[in-house]
Amino acid sequence: MDLAKAVALPVAGVAALRSLRAAGLGPGRRVLITGASGGVGRFAVQLAARAGAHVIASVGSPARGEGLVEVGADEVLIGLEGLDRLVDVVIDSVGGPPTGRGREPARSWGQHAERRLDFR
Repeated sequence: MDLAKAVALPVAGVAALRSLRAAGLGPGRRVLITGASGGVGRFAVQLAARAGAHVIASVGSPARGEGLVEVGADEVLIGLEGLDRLVDVVIDSVGGPPTGRGREPARSWGQHAERRLDFR
């Protein structure tokens, strides 16, 4: 791994941890994580699973979903297909309209925790 990637790892982990803490995540809560295959999303999947949550990972394609069950996802969805019950928390690591839907529906699924990194 090159140095630039190595130094970015703590940033992704801290962003995931801060989002989960802001959402008040705990055992038994259902959490939807968009962009679950990315750096922040993958850390969020692992941390939410360790906290005892039911983790629903949303990715853009089947290939991006590989390995997420092994790191803690209870369900892996392509986009939001198959999301049939409300969730308690939405961790949006994608930004913008999640998987083709606007933000307002995402807010109605559960508590919406979103973190943006600003390096200014």
